Amino acid sequence: DLRLETCNETAFRFCIIYLMAKKYRVKLRFKRKKEIYKKTFFILLALALLPFLPYVCSRSYAYLKNFYSGFGSRNINSIRVDFSEKFISQPLTELLRRKIGTEFGGKTGKEIEDYVNSRWPYVSGVKVEFSGFTGALTVSGRFEKAIALYLSDEGKKYILESGKAVGGINMGENFLVVRSQARLSSFPPGFVAFINEFNGLKSRFNFGVSEIIYDGEGDTYLLLEDRSRIMWGSFRFTREKIGKLNEILGDALKKLQPPFRVDARYFEEGKVLVSVLEDGAG
Repeated sequence: DLRLETCNETAFRFCIIYLMAKKYRVKLRFKRKKEIYKKTFFILLALALLPFLPYVCSRSYAYLKNFYSGFGSRNINSIRVDFSEKFISQPLTELLRRKIGTEFGGKTGKEIEDYVNSRWPYVSGVKVEFSGFTGALTVSGRFEKAIALYLSDEGKKYILESGKAVGGINMGENFLVVRSQARLSSFPPGFVAFINEFNGLKSRFNFGVSEIIYDGEGDTYLLLEDRSRIMWGSFRFTREKIGKLNEILGDALKKLQPPFRVDARYFEEGKVLVSVLEDGAG
């Protein structure tokens, strides 16, 4: 009986192993056939599409050529003028439209920049940009504001934010008046900074300023509406100097009659000299 039981158990195990091996061989054969069918399908598909390959390539090339047609081109295809002031943007746009279709040469940008600067000297930061990718030409710049009215023997001009003195345009009359015997095309940065600061503080000055005299060598005088004359000196400590002058001139008016001669050149040393300005005295 023991032998029979052992024999049956061995036979059962053999059957199980045989069935598993057979099942694995079936799966393996099916997997191999599936891979063969898949490869065959893709080969047949490639052979079927092969005649269309030249057409697809030619169409793709035409599309890419059309898409990148502007790349590397030096021809002007479009223009853009980036100025908010219409009296600049309109005539400049009309002028640049004539350049559409022409080549953007090595000197074109400089020529446009020089033209804008010469025709509109109150424009600063002129920039000319050309895109070889799109063929777009862009011209931009900034319209400078006037900070003072400049009077000289050459006539009326305006001092701009950059210090340039320009004429040929009417920006109004509501400005500090700067007078000079020198024919200046521009003013130094220190004086320009002083004018800007004084513009913001003049409402705190208790005495009306008729004009500012600048002799071109650094000496600056303030002429007041009562004909008093202030030798200003350094352009530093403008706020503090205005406060001190309000105090000193206020006290002087209680004792003396204007016009006064005021020397504020030594303000930083704690000295401000006041005297009566005689008629005809400078």
